[in-house]
Amino acid sequence: MRIVDVKVDLVPTPAAPPYRWRAGLPGSEREGVGAVLRVVTDEGVEGIATTHRGKIVADLVERRLRDELIGQDPLQREWLWHRVWELDRIEEFPIYALGLVDVALWDLAGKVAGLPVY
Repeated sequence: MRIVDVKVDLVPTPAAPPYRWRAGLPGSEREGVGAVLRVVTDEGVEGIATTHRGKIVADLVERRLRDELIGQDPLQREWLWHRVWELDRIEEFPIYALGLVDVALWDLAGKVAGLPVY
């Protein structure tokens, strides 16, 4: 099994219910653009992960992550995570971007095994 594509679907995210932590700290999230990251394999299995930071993730996938992941074995999660970590040395990815790829690969592995990821 090999990764044949890495897609990002941008989705609108509604504003969270209003709240405030305390004076001086921001409260709830405003409406924005989220994303669904999809790691697609040649066998039709797809791993997904979601984020509220859609535009940033779409940019990183387009510029760095897609080319790094295509052609790789998605079940080699540790090795792929370290490859993404090495790319982080080039431009310092936000930490949630590394986690997003990891979650999508774990989701894919769970689907292949027919087991829940939890």
